[in-house]
Amino acid sequence: MQYTIKEAEQASGVSAYRIRYYDGKGLIPDLQRDKNNNRIFNDASLDIIRLINCFRLTDMPLKQIRQYIALLDQGAEGRAGRLAIMSDHQEELQDKADLLATNLAIVQQKIADLNNNIYD
Repeated sequence: MQYTIKEAEQASGVSAYRIRYYDGKGLIPDLQRDKNNNRIFNDASLDIIRLINCFRLTDMPLKQIRQYIALLDQGAEGRAGRLAIMSDHQEELQDKADLLATNLAIVQQKIADLNNNIYD
C-alpha cells in the first residue's frame, strides 16, 4: 500500500515534521517520490519510521540509528550488529528505568510525608 505524508503521519503516529526530518537525515531507506517530488511511503517505510521514532524517543543518538538502518540493508548479515545495538540500547534504557524508579520512590515518600503532615 502507498501513503502520502499525511497518511503516513496518521498511520504511524509520527508527525509529518518528524518524518520529513528523518528523511532529510537520510534515515528512511528507499523512499520513493512521485512525479511532483512528493514522498511516497509504503508499509515497510512506516515500520522504519515507527522504529526510528522509538529510538529517538528513548534517546538513541542519530549515529547509532544510522548504523542500525545500514545494518538493516545488509539483511541477515547485519543481524549480529543490529542485535548488539539493540542490546546496548536496552541496557541503557534499563539503567534509566532503574534511576527513574528510585527517584519515583523518593517523590512518592515525600508526598506521603506531606499528606501525613510530616515535614522536614
